[in-house]
Amino acid sequence: MIAQLLYTDKELLEKIAGGNENAFSMLSHRYMARIYKYAMNYTKGQVQPAEEITQDIFLDIWIHAKMYSTTVNKFEAFLYVMVKRSCFNYLRKSLNENKARLEWATRNAVTEVLNDDPVAVNDVQKQLNSFIAKLPARQGIVYLMHHQGFKLDEIAEVMNISKLTVKTHLTKAGKMVRAFFANVKPFILPGLPFLSDIFYQN
Repeated sequence: MIAQLLYTDKELLEKIAGGNENAFSMLSHRYMARIYKYAMNYTKGQVQPAEEITQDIFLDIWIHAKMYSTTVNKFEAFLYVMVKRSCFNYLRKSLNENKARLEWATRNAVTEVLNDDPVAVNDVQKQLNSFIAKLPARQGIVYLMHHQGFKLDEIAEVMNISKLTVKTHLTKAGKMVRAFFANVKPFILPGLPFLSDIFYQN
């Protein structure tokens, strides 16, 4: 503990840039618990993504220590920016995965429920394609975060946008989601009970 206090972040980064594993251990001990807690907050207590985000950040530090030692003045603040960016990327990946799950589930349900009506199958699939193509990434992430329990202020902070912009994205995305399910619900929703857990809110 005393040894850690002898070095500034910049000095530790300079040592890490030279391959000093002990310096990396010191820096990790100084910040890892805080970074992990921060990541847990932004992933709503999801352990696996929080651990992956934390590990990725410190791997990045090891790889780019030389650059950070000369370009970053406030390293702790920089770390928190990295966490927010990583959480944003995680949420964007989650959105894409949910879209893929939605598409796969809907197509399978459409085929099963409407297999005797190829015209109806084609119509629903066109609506699905249109919905997925039209839902902008940022709107989708806002909607997904809100659905997962994030407050508007938290979403604004993670995405680095105003609370008003968050509300706007949420409203627009909500309308698109409700419009899609309103169109396909009479045909396929009985066969997809879990879809409401992905995107739909009454």
